[in-house]
Amino acid sequence: VRASAVFVAAMAVACAACRGNATDVPPSGPLAVKIGTFLPKSGRSPLVDLAGVFSSEPLVAAAWDGRPAFRLAKSLEESEDGRQLTVTLRSDVRFHNGDTITAPVVRDLLARKISALPEIAGIAALDDRRLQFSLHKASSVKPEDLSTMLVDSNDPERLGLRTGPFKVASTEPMVLDRFDGYYQGKPSVERVELREYPTHRAAWTGMMRREVNFLHEVSRDAIDFVEAGGDIRAYPLLRPFY
Repeated sequence: VRASAVFVAAMAVACAACRGNATDVPPSGPLAVKIGTFLPKSGRSPLVDLAGVFSSEPLVAAAWDGRPAFRLAKSLEESEDGRQLTVTLRSDVRFHNGDTITAPVVRDLLARKISALPEIAGIAALDDRRLQFSLHKASSVKPEDLSTMLVDSNDPERLGLRTGPFKVASTEPMVLDRFDGYYQGKPSVERVELREYPTHRAAWTGMMRREVNFLHEVSRDAIDFVEAGGDIRAYPLLRPFY
């Protein structure tokens, strides 16, 4: 496991309420975080993927040491021949629409995504709580491999079928509100607003104009320029990759 550094620029004033006397910060509505990003050269908007970071979760994530970290899954068991992985879901997780997650619904959401892992031959719901992945070859998929598949749908009519700490309130503009029923506890931040800029420079300008509190994935070459804007700091955000 190695780690890549992604620099995040943040306005120091955005954290004023996190230290010292909170009464020094006048209330101005819900505690919201505004995050800016930019359109990459590929031309594919990053807003949907970035929103997924806040609103969606996988069955299993990859921890820093490379070992599986259960999220929506409570446990995972490999068959003796290594050709099936059986996932038992947590019983305390609800979708943003209020429904308890069930294996048949999760199966339907993941069925369109298993092509990302060609080693998976199919997925079935054994009952309300258990999913079974069938593999083409024995032991060809490890639990942490499932971290690449978020349990969600980008269909505007099915955005409620997500389980993360924030739920999509609007897609134009992209706004996410706190999900009070989140199984790991209610988030302190009440709202996340995502804004896309056409270029790096436009995003930097937006931050210096206080349109956003954070910039996502600032290039190393831009750090000095961004910090020269005043009360702005750049922080490395380490994340694992394999």
